[in-house]
Amino acid sequence: MVTLNMERGGEVAEGLMKLYDYMHLLLVEANVSKSPEKVAIVRVMLEELKETWEEAIIKIAEEHQERAPVAVPAPAAKGGGQPVPAGGLNIAG
Repeated sequence: MVTLNMERGGEVAEGLMKLYDYMHLLLVEANVSKSPEKVAIVRVMLEELKETWEEAIIKIAEEHQERAPVAVPAPAAKGGGQPVPAGGLNIAG
């Protein structure tokens, strides 16, 4: 699999490579033997993998929000020095 970074991915990348190889083998066998059952097996495996990635994305997003910086007061200026949200842009002055 060209898109897997085996150096950075470590055991996760190795496991995914083996899983993708197995699914590819099942799909080739399904094509040769005209077996919709093998295609269904791969589909279930892919759906479970998709759900796992979605859960990981949600977990990472939640962890990122917990560590997000809070609003910091802007330096006093002509505009009144309103707090600027972290990561935001103060267009008020």
